[in-house]
Amino acid sequence: MQPKPPSPPITLNSRTCMKTWLSKSTLIGEAHSLDHIGSLPATILISDNTKYLGGLNIAIHFGSSVEAKDFLEDENRWRDWFRWMVKSDQQELRYERIAWLKIIGLPLKLWDEENFNLIASRFGRVINPFDGIGNRRDYSMGKVGVLTSEKKWINEEITITADDVKHQIGVVEYTDDWSPFKPVPFDKVDDDSDDEGD
Repeated sequence: MQPKPPSPPITLNSRTCMKTWLSKSTLIGEAHSLDHIGSLPATILISDNTKYLGGLNIAIHFGSSVEAKDFLEDENRWRDWFRWMVKSDQQELRYERIAWLKIIGLPLKLWDEENFNLIASRFGRVINPFDGIGNRRDYSMGKVGVLTSEKKWINEEITITADDVKHQIGVVEYTDDWSPFKPVPFDKVDDDSDDEGD
């Protein structure tokens, strides 16, 4: 049986609405952490002109290039949340995404934040460590968030070693519904009444 020939590349349209959106009026920045994205000021986060680009990257579109330039030059307005910020035409973003990993099968005596980080770092940069281990009640698995450029779903069995003993453990990616733009519960009603059935 002969190998299947490679598929020809797909030619895409380069004149897109996002190319227009990413004009001189748009800034791109890398947040310090997930917590920093989640705590962006409402004036930045709650706007149709703010877009999450994956990983730790955020784009902010301004009404004019002058507004964008003023915001960029006044570092006091953004440096508490962003590691860096540039005009969108000055930065070609490399693909990154957040992957949430379950680490399963690690012997309990090897449970330590540093060990979980060492395992997870094989798949990307740790941005959400598995900490507070001594205070947890569930020791069936560890969960770590990493920033990765891997495009495929992570699902691997790897070998670790400790005290010259080898162990096979699993690293399985799982879905987490994390988003910097949490939905607003418009229809939520707080009920302060005491129900006897509770």
